[in-house]
Formats: sequence, C-alpha cells, structure tokens
Amino acid sequence: MSLFDKRLIFVLGKGGVGKTTIAASLGLAAHKLGKKVLLLEVGDADSIGPLINNTTLPFYPKEIYPKLWGARINPRLVIEDYVYVQVGFTFIASRITKSKIFDHLVDVAPGLKEVMTLGQIWRWDQEIENGSNRFDITIIDAPATGHGLGMLRVLPALIEMINFGPIAEQSKVVLNLLKNQEKTWITLVTLPEELPVNEAIEFRNIAEKDLDMPVNVTFINGVYPEIFNLEEQEDIYKHLNNSTNTNPNLINIFKSAQDEIIRYKIQKNYIKQIKTGARGFVIEVPFFFTNELKIENVKEIASLILKSTNYE
Repeated sequence: MSLFDKRLIFVLGKGGVGKTTIAASLGLAAHKLGKKVLLLEVGDADSIGPLINNTTLPFYPKEIYPKLWGARINPRLVIEDYVYVQVGFTFIASRITKSKIFDHLVDVAPGLKEVMTLGQIWRWDQEIENGSNRFDITIIDAPATGHGLGMLRVLPALIEMINFGPIAEQSKVVLNLLKNQEKTWITLVTLPEELPVNEAIEFRNIAEKDLDMPVNVTFINGVYPEIFNLEEQEDIYKHLNNSTNTNPNLINIFKSAQDEIIRYKIQKNYIKQIKTGARGFVIEVPFFFTNELKIENVKEIASLILKSTNYE
C-alpha cells in the first residue's frame, strides 16, 4: 500500500460525511511519517484550521502544526493572482480585477474557478525550496461530491473546447498529474447510510469509467461498534418477548438495546454494499460519541489509517 508515497491525495464525499475530519487525519498521519505536508481546504468553509489548532487557515500556505502547512483556496484570489502575473503591470491588473466585468466573469465563466483551483494546487505541488520540493505530499479537502466531481471533470472539457493558449497548456499538465496514479490518488468518504452510500457508489463508477481516476481508498465513517454478541442479543429479544415482564423501565432498557442491535445490522448491510466492487482499501472509522471532535480524536483516526494501510 503506497498511500503516503503519493504527491496529491484528493478527499471527496457527500457533505456531512466527515470528509474534513478524514482529510485532517490523513494530514496528521503523513506528518507522523515525517512528511512535509500541505493540507488544503477548497471552498468557503473553514473547518480544518479550528480542528487542528483552533486557528483560521490563511489563503497561502502557513505552518499550522510542526511540518504541516495549511491553506484555504479562494478561487477569486487565485484568479486575481493569475491576472497580475499575466498582465505584468500592477496598475492595469488592479483596474481589471476591480472592474464589474471581472466580477461578472469570475461568477459566470463555466469552469474558471475549478481550473484556477486545480492550477493553484499544481503550482504549490511544484514549489521548490532549498533544492527540493517544499512539500512531500498535498492533501486536498475537496468540495462535496457534486462540486468535487465537477472540479475533476472540468479539465478534459476545457482542453477539448480551446486546446491552445496558456490556460489550455497548463490544464493539460495538471490533467496529466491528476491521472498519474503514481503521483495522485482519489479517496472517498461515506457514512454507512442509504443516501451517502448510493452517492459514493455512483461517484466511484463515474470516477473510474468516465474520468479514468479510480477511487483507491474508501473511508466508511461513523461505524457503530458491535455492543452485544449473539448470545446477548438472543437474551435481549427473549426478555422483550416475555409477556410477564411488566417493569416499564426494564422494557425501555431492552428496547434501547434492540435499537442498537438493529442500527448495527443496518450499518453492516451498507458497509457490505460499499465493499462490493471497491478498489483498494476500505477503512472503517469508528463513531465517536461526542458533540465535537478534538485533535486527540483526529490523531486516533490518523493512527488507525496508518495501521490499516500497513505503515504502522
């Protein structure tokens, strides 16, 4: 298993499945291996910074943990930077980026934000410091599945449309990197529930068949433990079916136990669906009985990932 030997790891999944938690855990796992890690969050949300060290991620890489850098990609700032680089004259570039036409272009141009976001990821991946890559590995907390899929789909469509010029040439370079499985892997996060599982399976099929970018690792987040063994389960059902049992408190306790048994069995069914046809590793991440995850929980998941991928 060579997960942490890659240059880029994209973390995708339906909103609310714990994608950011897995991305942060992957970052800490790579950090534990001695890698220089860049942890990126794409979009308006700012969740990784508070999770790692109760901070806000900047728009340019900043060390937020020893040997772990973080940044939040703002597509508009990336586009503005691109204008300044291409125009070369600060005054003219400033007039362009402050115009209403520029605002309209950023908002409505199809695929522009996605192309610029991927281009920025590529540029940071290529950064050299003291004669070697500034970062060993970049982990991207991508947008929720629909937008994330759109981000990966945009490059082939753009290249087909224009096929020349600086943006097209950069897009070809970035697309080659994305499709190079020696350097880039796609990971998928889901919950053992109906809608996330259906969407994960659909995404997995599209990624492999349409994009030629297979999902190499799947994380099933929020997995409940098996609280009762078979003998205990039989005993619980026996008590529930006992007509002489009239103690309401005791009945409620056994009903709660029954609910846990049913929930566990339902989850196992969805886990089986995810594992069927999965490529690479499927890693089950336990449910944490807390209202707010802490850095200690993230470190625990990081250790689980290292163990599951044969690094520990």
